[in-house]
Amino acid sequence: MATTSPIQNFFKRQLTREKQAVRRIKNRFRNQAIAGVAAVEFALILPLMLLIYSGSAEITTAISAQRRVFHLASSVGDLIGREKEVTRAGLDNVLNLSTSLMAPFSPSETTMTVASFTVDAAGNLTREWTHSRNGTLSVDTASVPAFLRQPNTSFIASGARYIYRPSLGQTIFPSYTFERFFYSRPRSPDPVLCTNC
Repeated sequence: MATTSPIQNFFKRQLTREKQAVRRIKNRFRNQAIAGVAAVEFALILPLMLLIYSGSAEITTAISAQRRVFHLASSVGDLIGREKEVTRAGLDNVLNLSTSLMAPFSPSETTMTVASFTVDAAGNLTREWTHSRNGTLSVDTASVPAFLRQPNTSFIASGARYIYRPSLGQTIFPSYTFERFFYSRPRSPDPVLCTNC
């Protein structure tokens, strides 16, 4: 049986140590390569993720603004339709108070118009009076529902428009205009009169 000399044992131990050192170096480079790939992936995905996050926040805020415009138009028409007679100052008060429905959105970007229409015996529409705040919205009489065009009746048309400007600016997202008209009958059978409109 051959015996190994101390020199051979020394070289075997050295060779084993070198193999272990090479294995450690390979593992270290492999871990650093994986970390480098993760850093590159993160750098590529981060702008996309920020765009998706900010876009979803803007879309949510825009939907909220759109719903508030719809609610504002219907509320103004309902409030005016409860009265038998209004004045210009009373209409101003209703329109000014109604802008609180748009909070936290800017009331300066909100345009409101309320108008009273009568329908004669032949079914023709006549505008009795109109009052607006922050500009005037044109009421499209062609879009008035058929059930409101009954002869010898009246109805209130109320409209609201809001220009939504995204918080990230118009370089990334454009501004949107939300507009809604609401048609309602007055609570009384007679038209709502405006004494000084």
